[in-house]
Amino acid sequence: MIMRSSWFRKPVYKKANLIFVLIIAFGVSLIFFTPAGWYVLATSIVIWIIFSFLASYNICSGMFISAICSVPVKENLISLTFDDGPCKTTETLLQLLKKYDAKATFFMLGCNVSGREAVVCKMYSDGHETGNHSFSHKSRFPLMSPKKIKDEIKNTQEAIQKITGKVPAYFRPPFGVTNPLLARALKSSDLKIIGWSIRSMDTTNRSQDRIIKNILGRIQPGDIILLHDTSKHIINVLEKVLVYCRKENYKLVTISELIKHQV
Repeated sequence: MIMRSSWFRKPVYKKANLIFVLIIAFGVSLIFFTPAGWYVLATSIVIWIIFSFLASYNICSGMFISAICSVPVKENLISLTFDDGPCKTTETLLQLLKKYDAKATFFMLGCNVSGREAVVCKMYSDGHETGNHSFSHKSRFPLMSPKKIKDEIKNTQEAIQKITGKVPAYFRPPFGVTNPLLARALKSSDLKIIGWSIRSMDTTNRSQDRIIKNILGRIQPGDIILLHDTSKHIINVLEKVLVYCRKENYKLVTISELIKHQV
């Protein structure tokens, strides 16, 4: 599994927790000898909270799970990924991708698959890749128990497999948030976790031009770009990206194809 720009090669949260406990114990012991012990204790707690928060909200931190966020390649290859579908715009996205001979990976919600089986079938038959993005994308997903997280993933796997006949090999956690609960849920799973190297910010209130500029100004070989089927600007944004990539001789491939060309 290839990672770039991650903080750690392997998840370290268990070791980090142990170090934190030792620091806290040291701070507590200092309290009995000097008033500075309170400052050491308080500072350690604040630093740990900030560090854990940043690591949780950076899927590529590598603290809790190992995630593929980009792949070193020699060729001009890039992966477009779409989250939160399928939805009413997904079919239009497929038409655009076909027009520019581009392949992508769609991280779908299990709850959105029902009723859009035809779109998922077309996605698969057109040579695109399907990934798991949980069943419901609940706001509390990162705080759910490992069992409930596993159920969400399992139900989505089954929903997609029922249509395509193939079990997704990739998972992207909702919001890109990782923590020990997710790590425990994925402990016995064969799913590879996919992050991103370019976050388009297409679900924010940014203008279409700012979103496009944010993407095109950073593209380089091996990038994994995060987009959303549900973004109100997605059709125009996608076409601008496809036009740019054709002009700059970038080939748009699935995650599996990108990994296949890693160096």
